[in-house]
Amino acid sequence: MKKFTHLVAVAAAFFAVSLAVVTGCKYDVAAPLWDQPYTVPPTPSISLIQPTSAPAGVNMIVITGQNLNGVPDTNGVYFGITPAEVVSKSATSITVRRPPLVADSCTVKVVSDSALVVARIKYGRIDPVMDRFGGFKDNIALGAVAVDSVENLFVVSAVTPITIWKVTPAGDKAVLPTSGLALRPPYDVRLRNGVLYVMGNNREIQQVNLASGVSSRWTQMPPGKVVRFGDFDANGYFYTGGVTGSDLCIIPPNPPTTLTLAQIGLAGYYATEEILTVKVSRGYVYVASRSSATSPAMIWRQAISAGGQLAPRELVLDLAAHSDLSAHLVKAIALSTSGQLYLTTDASDPLLIWNPANSSLDYFYKSIVPPFGKHSIWGSSTFLYMVSGDVNNADSGLRWNVVRVDMGTTGASSP
Repeated sequence: MKKFTHLVAVAAAFFAVSLAVVTGCKYDVAAPLWDQPYTVPPTPSISLIQPTSAPAGVNMIVITGQNLNGVPDTNGVYFGITPAEVVSKSATSITVRRPPLVADSCTVKVVSDSALVVARIKYGRIDPVMDRFGGFKDNIALGAVAVDSVENLFVVSAVTPITIWKVTPAGDKAVLPTSGLALRPPYDVRLRNGVLYVMGNNREIQQVNLASGVSSRWTQMPPGKVVRFGDFDANGYFYTGGVTGSDLCIIPPNPPTTLTLAQIGLAGYYATEEILTVKVSRGYVYVASRSSATSPAMIWRQAISAGGQLAPRELVLDLAAHSDLSAHLVKAIALSTSGQLYLTTDASDPLLIWNPANSSLDYFYKSIVPPFGKHSIWGSSTFLYMVSGDVNNADSGLRWNVVRVDMGTTGASSP
């Protein structure tokens, strides 16, 4: 009996404590949402959009207004029905990339994640900035491109026997008949005074007279100097390099068909680096190089003086400082008249723009230019011609193309 009385007392005490806890916590329970007053979410509004249209060269568009910080990064801004990627945003402005769209006009819509009203503003013309040029639809691997002073394009295949196509500014394409020395698949080509200079993974630099179609050896580098890339300066000196150990070599004008080490100059900076591309522009030689196969590329430049002499190199851009873009493999360098640097890379979004004024590196025409750039050249107008090697495309006609990209500005003088 005593044990039973003890159990009853314990149960009563537990009930009393439980009741006290329940009654004591009744004010900690959140009130039902339907009992709370409704707060109207802030409505986004647009007061200005700049620029008011998107001709070639426009890469970013800025939307100004109010209550814009609730706009999601994905599917928050539309040009017509095409979403635009949000790059940055605040309560009063949103910066988006140029959308992959061509239109005479459209409506820009800003969709908040909470507001019931969509902000709208009319937008002007969005010009086309890219087309596949020359009708390369046969799934033939392409190697490199060159362009002459009247904007004829010369495209060299990357498979033997080598084919050279000439594409006129109107887009008419024809095979250039060649004879003579068998050409190697090119890493790089340069056009000067009607002669196409071809560099493969070899000591020999080949040449093709475009008037006659005859191919021959231009020169052969000394032992150990395997080259892949090169470019001429205004006085005919040729700056060339490639595999690790070759350095940047300087070939004098009108070289003999076989060069000795004493007949070339060496930059002296790249002996332990792999050279990825070489470009001469405005009295400088620009070199993209990397210290190993897994290292990000670095862009250097050296001023050129009389006799092909080079000043000490200076760093232009280190891709390692831009972690989101550091894995891009640089395939070609181009410069605009305003001093901006454009890089063709092997990435899914292949064009990058470097602005030295604010040290910014970003995509150019993201989601517009086809993937995997292999080689490019800027012509005498606003067009950049790029070899696109989208080898995994299900459509075989889109695997190897030349794309003509309207950069919206002219290229810097070369050399």
